[in-house]
Amino acid sequence: MTTSDRQLVTPVVQSQTMATRRTARAHHAFALADLANDAATGHPAQRATIARTTGGTFHLFYDPRTTARLVEIDVSVGWRGTWAPLDGVTVDLSITDGTSTILSSGSDVPFGLKGAELILPALGTTDRLGSVTHTAFYLDRDALVTTGLSATALWRLKLVIACGSTVYCEGIYLREVARFTIDSAEDYGDLPQNYLPRAPVDTHLVRIGATLESAYDTNRRTYHAFSVAQASPLSVTSTSYASIPGAQSETVGVSQKWRVHPRRIKGEPRLEVPIYYRTSGAGAGSVRLYTGGAEIGRAHV
Repeated sequence: MTTSDRQLVTPVVQSQTMATRRTARAHHAFALADLANDAATGHPAQRATIARTTGGTFHLFYDPRTTARLVEIDVSVGWRGTWAPLDGVTVDLSITDGTSTILSSGSDVPFGLKGAELILPALGTTDRLGSVTHTAFYLDRDALVTTGLSATALWRLKLVIACGSTVYCEGIYLREVARFTIDSAEDYGDLPQNYLPRAPVDTHLVRIGATLESAYDTNRRTYHAFSVAQASPLSVTSTSYASIPGAQSETVGVSQKWRVHPRRIKGEPRLEVPIYYRTSGAGAGSVRLYTGGAEIGRAHV
């Protein structure tokens, strides 16, 4: 296995340098390899957000079929009223793929997300905005898979947030980190140095195509991520399908409309919509999605 560092830049390629009927030169392929690497590993886009809260249990989704390796979790903390010393926020993170579960006590969950470490607001300031601190933690996707989580099944991240009486958890933000290296052990990534003038033609030269395929197939996009506290869910009581109240309703009785723009890849465009919900009482429950008046998906318990 060999690795090579890459800069987090998107190269500029002038259209005339790739014009037809012109002589292909080594720097053309060099630039194409750079562009393919950037497309596959420079812009991983999965995101999820928990808005300001005073505490609760929240659930976020993450698809591990991605070119990203590191997942950044930012926790923001600020004052609520007059801050009392040692008031802070604790976050307990556990992850499951539906079969295996990694608890916060596991070595793959970073210190700070184990439910016992206080995350404090900033000191030495006189205003609430200036009190807000941002602390970043990182999950290693590959290490989590090695420990036992599925590399293909959807992951659900459970975050139990506890806040002192004089602080807010201003927000928790999950995002993927761009790759800084090219690894020959991966199915994607190409070294531009393979395309030097008069260099031998070998099997390395097929990796531009494989890298572009990974850019299309494994760069997941999150268009809308919405999470409410488990203890105060958006509830519906109905014997037939009804709109979800609150932030999921446009007006009373009218479901909220969300507009997305899926990329057309390998035929018809497709959307993946993970939903976490629960039922109470003796009856079963279902969630239904519509587009243009036609049903596009349904989940049942």
